[in-house]
Amino acid sequence: MRLFTAGLATLCALLSAVYASPTHQFDHFFPGWNQGIQDILRDNCSEPYARYLADEIAPGRGVLSLVNDLIDCVLEEFPESRKANLATGALVLGLIPTILQSIGSSTVETALVGCRRPLLGFLISVGSPAVSMMKTNEFARAVADFVEGGDPSEIGIERLRYSSARAMWAILIALFEYLVVGGAVANVLHLAYALGYNAVALFAPNTIFGVPLWTFGAAAIHLAGWLALRVRVRMQHVDRSYNAHTKPLNTWMPSWFLPTVFQPAMTFKLRKDRSSAIWFYSITWAIRTDISNGNKVAIKLEESREDPRALKGEAEIYKALAGKVGIPSVYWFEKEVEYNVLVMELLGPSLEDLFNYCNRRFSLKTILLIADQAIHRIEHIHRRYIHRDIKPDNFLLGTGRQGNILYTVDFGVAEEFAGEERYLSLQNLPFGGTSRYASINNHKGLYQSWGDDLESLGYMFVYFARGSLPWQGLKAATEDEKLKLIKEKKMSVSAEELCRDLLPTEFVKYINYTRSLDRREKPNYRYLRNLFRNRFKSEGFEYDNVFDWTVKRFRELHSEGD
Repeated sequence: MRLFTAGLATLCALLSAVYASPTHQFDHFFPGWNQGIQDILRDNCSEPYARYLADEIAPGRGVLSLVNDLIDCVLEEFPESRKANLATGALVLGLIPTILQSIGSSTVETALVGCRRPLLGFLISVGSPAVSMMKTNEFARAVADFVEGGDPSEIGIERLRYSSARAMWAILIALFEYLVVGGAVANVLHLAYALGYNAVALFAPNTIFGVPLWTFGAAAIHLAGWLALRVRVRMQHVDRSYNAHTKPLNTWMPSWFLPTVFQPAMTFKLRKDRSSAIWFYSITWAIRTDISNGNKVAIKLEESREDPRALKGEAEIYKALAGKVGIPSVYWFEKEVEYNVLVMELLGPSLEDLFNYCNRRFSLKTILLIADQAIHRIEHIHRRYIHRDIKPDNFLLGTGRQGNILYTVDFGVAEEFAGEERYLSLQNLPFGGTSRYASINNHKGLYQSWGDDLESLGYMFVYFARGSLPWQGLKAATEDEKLKLIKEKKMSVSAEELCRDLLPTEFVKYINYTRSLDRREKPNYRYLRNLFRNRFKSEGFEYDNVFDWTVKRFRELHSEGD
């Protein structure tokens, strides 16, 4: 109990120290500037300096006013030559991080060192105030080079392994390495201390830990790179005979300190499980984006032995459709050893998820709101492509301020529309898409056109109103027989029967219209939108973006508050 109380008191003291406003930032400056600034503080800025020392905040002003007023006063009294020196210094200091990035170690280099020698890798990362940034594909390619590079290569000092004085050589080389790296760490620590103690950072003038925190942020990036490598690869010994020669040095503790040349040779092997690949790309993308723009992303993987055109083609479709509302952004596509990787904008829940959340029923208002946006998305897609797999899982809501925007995703089976006779005359094509929502033409094996996407959308509306479709749950011995039963059921059920007692006549007109479209006929999207918009107005609904899930979530939050 005493230990807990002492620990709690220490923690509170540390927190108080962190959150307290420092009052000693103007006590000392770098030697070339100290005397001049102290004279200004004493002779010209004594009043704001006294308020700063007393921590007296004027009514209606924030904590920053204490420091900002004093800085403004000092700068007003500065001679122009000194201001020119400040500007020059700011320019040089701005260039130094760029120079250090170009000559410093990259995240993958530090990660490779850290896999065998974690302590040395950590010290290198702490001693690197700037990070040589790498794109996700560059990191992945560097790892792939090591994985596919074959047996480990020698670096010219192999004979040291078998030298009778190898223990002495190992210690001497290790000492030299740690002296050099330790000097770099000491230099960075001293620099961070000096800047925090002798300088005032304009981006955080009322703190002394801003610059040190920024400096050591580079170490966190290096550590993330090491973690990404560890989750993607595993190390294996490749030279069993070598272990016998080095057994006295081959223990886990010395390996943290001794040069790698005195350790057993090892090689990298990619982990085969899908989760390791997902974690690898998530971490490497975070290293890149958390610093640049903070975008959250979704990562889609497919094994490279599958059709390599599928995911690449999907990425190209996203890019071709980009720029319009409801099309997610694609950030990157690359092939990496065993996987094709697509990194894109992270979206919210799908309509299927929200349908389940709302107890598998949507109100007429929600269905009409969905219909208006969905027809817009499909019209934009149809300017060049046929989606060929319209279903609730492929419509997702955005996040944040885009939370009411409907997005269309998953273009894995989409095709660029070719209206030539030779395509439209094709028959007995293999079934593609999702049988629950597929068009009748799709079941017949005909080449799909614009109307087929819209027909699938109509079945989606009926599904939202009924909770299920009449052809769900059909049993058959084989998949082909089941598809045949679904086709026969769809052809036998009229639009009137699908919508009876659940949806107004506008939905009957919609389904009949999409079923009757000739495959050469371009749909009248405006007519379809106006069908639902007119019904929306006649029902007295408002375009307030209040969906069923919005209402349910509000009620849940309200009940939790009570």
